[in-house]
Amino acid sequence: MFRILVLSVVIFLSENVYSLSAKDVYMKDMFETLKEMIVAGNAANEAKIVALEAEFKERQKASELEISALKQKIESLESDFKSKELAMQDEINTLRSTIKSETGDDFSEQQIKNQVVDDQKPQGLSNRIKRQGIVRNSREFPETEVAFYATHHVSQVHHLGNNQVLPFQLIVTNIGNAFNNNTGSFVAPVDGTYVFHATILAIDAATNAHFRAHFDINGSTYSVFFVTSYDQSSQMLVIELKASDTVTIRNDYTDFGVFGKHHTTFSGFLLYEHSPTTAVVGK
Repeated sequence: MFRILVLSVVIFLSENVYSLSAKDVYMKDMFETLKEMIVAGNAANEAKIVALEAEFKERQKASELEISALKQKIESLESDFKSKELAMQDEINTLRSTIKSETGDDFSEQQIKNQVVDDQKPQGLSNRIKRQGIVRNSREFPETEVAFYATHHVSQVHHLGNNQVLPFQLIVTNIGNAFNNNTGSFVAPVDGTYVFHATILAIDAATNAHFRAHFDINGSTYSVFFVTSYDQSSQMLVIELKASDTVTIRNDYTDFGVFGKHHTTFSGFLLYEHSPTTAVVGK
């Protein structure tokens, strides 16, 4: 009986010792596994940190390059601004000298600066005129609108007399009503520079004969037409007129004729109205 009891205790102790030994091994394995995981995690984190540092350095370098480029652009703009400022000042001085020498007027620097700025705008050149070396702004008086175009009702006009005004009875355009289709004459409504154009298709000229006509301004001859029968001749006239000056086209040889219906035409327009002169009191 005693032997059986002793044997039982030995077996119980053996089993418990084995059990404790197995748990120790398991815990040791777990500890080693955790240790390996921590070491692996630290290595991964270090790798991420290195990658982030490299990316930061690249971005920092790119930012420095961009900042450097912006600085260069700013310096270039500053240099360009200074050059334009010097050029403007030179032009101001030139304008002041020109105006003073031509008119005796000494414009303020601000007035001249405003003029220079206007001239540098896209529309500046069209808003300036130069007369007698003096730079001025656009006209301070309204432009008179004048333009006309006339031909004939009939297809043929025969038996024209010597120095007879060619008839242009069919008016197509008559802005300003300066052309009179009853008299065939244009009367200048204002002082200015005018442009006139005429085309004549001649008929009735005998063999070896020529049709001849001319622009007539207040009794004086300008721009002669000289063609054989069934030929056309064109003339353009640019001339300065005073208000009430009269322009016509007159036939030179008796018994000649012209084709009408847009074959023979007369047109003109006001190119440039002259500035009205203002009397200076005390002079």
